[in-house]
Amino acid sequence: MINWFPSDIDEKSDQYWKDSSFAEKEFFEHLKKLNGNKWTIMHGNPVQAPSEPKSNKGPKKIMSDMESDFIIVNPDLGLLFVEVKGGLISTKDGIWQQEVLFGHKQGQKIRLAQSPADQSKKAMYGLLNVLKNNISSENQPYNRNWWPFAQYCVAFPYTEIPFDLEYLDPETHRDIVIAKNDLPEIQIKIEEIFKYYQKQPLGEEKSDLVIRTLKPSTTFEKSHKVLHKLKHEAVRKSIQTFTEDQIRMFSRLKRNSRLRVLGGPGTGKTILGIERAKQLDHIGNKVLFTCLNTLLRSSIAVDLAETQVIVKDFQALCIETIQEADLIHLPDTTKLDELASYLPESAEQINLKFDAIIIDEGQDFTPKMLESLEFLLEDSKDGFFYIFADKKQDLWNKSADLENANDFGPIWELDRNVRNSKLIAEKINNIFDTHDETIDEDGPEPIFLDSTHPVQTKSHLSDQVEALLMEGYSHKEIVILCWWEDIDEIKETLSSNSYLIEHKIAEEMNLESVRRFKGLESEAVILVLPLNWTRAELTHRAEEVKKMAYTGISRPTTQLVVIGPHHTLQREINWGGESTDWWRR
Repeated sequence: MINWFPSDIDEKSDQYWKDSSFAEKEFFEHLKKLNGNKWTIMHGNPVQAPSEPKSNKGPKKIMSDMESDFIIVNPDLGLLFVEVKGGLISTKDGIWQQEVLFGHKQGQKIRLAQSPADQSKKAMYGLLNVLKNNISSENQPYNRNWWPFAQYCVAFPYTEIPFDLEYLDPETHRDIVIAKNDLPEIQIKIEEIFKYYQKQPLGEEKSDLVIRTLKPSTTFEKSHKVLHKLKHEAVRKSIQTFTEDQIRMFSRLKRNSRLRVLGGPGTGKTILGIERAKQLDHIGNKVLFTCLNTLLRSSIAVDLAETQVIVKDFQALCIETIQEADLIHLPDTTKLDELASYLPESAEQINLKFDAIIIDEGQDFTPKMLESLEFLLEDSKDGFFYIFADKKQDLWNKSADLENANDFGPIWELDRNVRNSKLIAEKINNIFDTHDETIDEDGPEPIFLDSTHPVQTKSHLSDQVEALLMEGYSHKEIVILCWWEDIDEIKETLSSNSYLIEHKIAEEMNLESVRRFKGLESEAVILVLPLNWTRAELTHRAEEVKKMAYTGISRPTTQLVVIGPHHTLQREINWGGESTDWWRR
């Protein structure tokens, strides 16, 4: 026997179905044939959620009703959201049409504003956010993440679709479509949809929570977007307080002309380096600020734009100096250590000297590179020389032994994370079993999505990008990080995403390699572990994975999503800390 909401749905008049659609009634008549006593089916579930405005005027986001035509709950299978479309449905070149079959508009073709699958997916996200925000913490799944239990599909009760067709469009697989010719075997079809997604069963307790929370007539007061903004502001305020404390502490060290500042990600190394550069510039010193990362250099240059500080990445500094001195012709393939060997003589030739040199991401520099920079000091004994570094982010495995390089001055260790929310900072600490102090604000729960196949990974990525956008993040606040060799494949995934295309941001999403984004931050980050590595490769290159993940996980201030195989998250990243079965929760 099926548990229906509304309970009297079988007695509803034609007017009830006219207000919905007779296609939904047709689908309902077939759902009634489901066998077993564990089915709960809800019809007509509007929920307030952020959506796009219908015009360019007014706010960029408005609150509007999102509705899933049917929600199917089964403790042994999971949670299924169904969007029903009547008429004859067709699609060509990405355009969906609905031909009216009955009434005075019979034969009229209507262009749909979005694909039915996209519509079903958006309704699912809106309703999953309701679950995240309206069920008590102790009853939530791990990470407040309902996605492992949820799936979506579309139903076309009046449209036959060949069984051997694989895709209706790039994002609508035939396996998630219930067509007219599927209805005679509706039970088999629905069970096949659950098998297609391979999600987790809900279990009795979670099923009961979902039903009590989502059943029709329930009202909710606060949208997820509002909650997200409140959490973000709280995190921002805590980080601001911590950062100001760091700067005050650093100001006490002005008497040190040489200093090695060592600390984990998010401990404020770049912030302190910028502040020291401003101080030295203000009192008339000629200051060089250098790093290896061109993206980081650009960001630092913006922060120091109102000063006379010269900001150069090391490679550009060497090449420009050597070319200006005109002592040697450099082939394009010249390596950094070779460039470093030519730098002192070239700088001497053009009289390039500095009173102060600040090196950020110092773990990227070899001993020869650091030595070449020392030659640029006007006063080799009393000139200011600061190195900011984190040995655990040495992604090229070539760092100087800064912990024992006493010629570079005393060590000041930073152990207060001033970038990340508490929950993200705890994940960072887990990787190398560090104990950096965190801010007090938890922020949103970090999310991990298990994936062992590139297709599954890219599907998770598309879903999470859309989910973050619908939760209120702008596309400029989201960064996708991956391994360099996966950039093109992931870029193709983003550029073909219909939601991003519809909102004209498919080509504007921030996609970077972990290495290029080192030293930078974003409000939300999706870290994609290697797409095409086998388990053996992941094991063989475990140390690389560990360092890269450590760097990538530490980039977001507020929201973190990691996509990859659970064995890597458990072994190299230690996502759950001391727990050995965290992924089962």
